Amino acid sequence: MKLKFSNIIFDFDGTLVDSLRDVLDSLKLAFKQCGIRAKNYDTGKIIQLQLREAICAVAPGITAEQTGKVIRRFREIYDSTDYPNTRLMPAVAELLPELKRQRIGMYIVSNKRRIPTIRILDKFNLRHFFIGIFNPDMYEGEKRMTKSELLAHAIEKHSIPKDSAAYIGDSEVDVIAAKENGVLSIVVANGYGKAEKINIKPHHTVPTVSEIILIGKAG
Repeated sequence: MKLKFSNIIFDFDGTLVDSLRDVLDSLKLAFKQCGIRAKNYDTGKIIQLQLREAICAVAPGITAEQTGKVIRRFREIYDSTDYPNTRLMPAVAELLPELKRQRIGMYIVSNKRRIPTIRILDKFNLRHFFIGIFNPDMYEGEKRMTKSELLAHAIEKHSIPKDSAAYIGDSEVDVIAAKENGVLSIVVANGYGKAEKINIKPHHTVPTVSEIILIGKAG
């Protein structure tokens, strides 16, 4: 039985990959090398916010100059690493080939920057599964898009019918983006976002990303 929706748009961190340890290690090293003390490494904020916002959350009161310094050093460290501790989320390696076999259009819309997203996809040989990959820094010189704006852009660029699309993520930001764009919202409970604490409820919550197959066949 084929899926009811023919296009699936994925969040990245916490949905397709678990990159938290490598992000956290790189951020801690960046703060240390910049000589700036961080007060609270809130992993939820670090992985879900865009980089500048995450740094400000980690070190409240940090100046704009210091923030820029940490951003530059973090990028140098993280973008050159081999991501030794980054892993695929459970069942992703089996799910993507199955979706491709069913001719499901697959896309990524993520707050993660372009370079590490592509390098991690290539590390696991996954880039070829995705028709489009959208990141907030993908358009040089333009104001970075929010996740909702990125999702809208992906839908428009690829002429994705909203009634055939689902956006799959692990946080409230993902739910908001899906609902603002009129597509099905699915949250994976084993991600970073702690599904039970999401106030704006998605259309569906699944234990792992592989369970979207069951939702797609329901009804």
